[in-house]
Amino acid sequence: MFSVRTYDYGLNPLDRELPLIMAQIETIEGVKNVSGISRVDGIDALFVGPADLQFDLKNRPDVAPGDYGQCLAAVIAPAKAAGKAAGILVRNLDDLPELRALGFTHIAVDSDLSILRKGYQHILSQFAR
Repeated sequence: MFSVRTYDYGLNPLDRELPLIMAQIETIEGVKNVSGISRVDGIDALFVGPADLQFDLKNRPDVAPGDYGQCLAAVIAPAKAAGKAAGILVRNLDDLPELRALGFTHIAVDSDLSILRKGYQHILSQFAR
């Protein structure tokens, strides 16, 4: 249990209180309802799933409340107003300063599968020398 992302993959097993409940905002409906979601007792953070949200925005622009940047801002404001944290998944570390400046505090970097794939590719590259 202490080897999951919640515990920094075993690097800080005693550094977190459980449970931390995050509502994922991954659709246009999620963005449109973020104010209500942010007021739900027991939710600690609103967490944006960027790939899914961007996919939804791209495929249903006629009902979108704005572009991707506007949707991110639409998540941050109600989260702050409700005393909740805002989180997001980041694939490109160059995006971190901008996302932190927007107000995202709970940041997941990459995915476990991608990290494992990159590690495995590195191992394989050592045999190709």
